[in-house]
Amino acid sequence: MTYEDGSLIPIDGMALTFYPQGGALDAKTHPRPGVATADRATGEFHSITSHMPGDGLVPDKYKVTLLEGNRMPLPADIVPLEYGDPFKTPLEIDTADQPFELKVRKPQ
Repeated sequence: MTYEDGSLIPIDGMALTFYPQGGALDAKTHPRPGVATADRATGEFHSITSHMPGDGLVPDKYKVTLLEGNRMPLPADIVPLEYGDPFKTPLEIDTADQPFELKVRKPQ
């Protein structure tokens, strides 16, 4: 996860939340929100948890939000506020398209 220009986002412990956009795959498989923490030094995240630590995501499309590790919005001069709102965030992933490449618009 970086800005669109490839530079790193200068925030420690940035929390990513993945919100499923579809319904149940079958009677036993329901997509759940997942969470991950981005590494400030690389912008990468290696593990997503939706139920058990590191279990990943159920196949689906997800909207992705960015918040501070304490679940508070990131400063608007670091990441535009819409990235913290699951209804407004422009970040989307499809679990079929890996690795995930998330690019964030740099604030003006």
